[in-house]
Amino acid sequence: MQAKILVVDDEPLARRNISIFLRENGYQTVEARDGKEALAVLQNEKVDLVITDIRMPQLNGLLLRDIIASTRPGTPTLLVTAYYGDLVKARLDPDAFVLKPIVLEELLERTQKLLARA
Repeated sequence: MQAKILVVDDEPLARRNISIFLRENGYQTVEARDGKEALAVLQNEKVDLVITDIRMPQLNGLLLRDIIASTRPGTPTLLVTAYYGDLVKARLDPDAFVLKPIVLEELLERTQKLLARA
């Protein structure tokens, strides 16, 4: 069974490129423009992993990660950011984030690791 991944980013091109890359590597994807839209998607769909940008309007990726952890325990979240300081504040597992500009092979490796742990 294919894993389903929710890709959340307020930048349409980044969101689309990540989704296309993941589909080319055998995953199903669903997309959301921001954290609020992601929560709406999560009410209706079961996903195996959430990949989210940190800095977004409405609801940022760190808050989204915390909500997912409390409402859907066991669903891993991979954070994406261009701001290293965001990662320092979040005290993340090294496999739980990817820096922008995204190296797609690194994104795939982290995706596979997080899904294997779930």
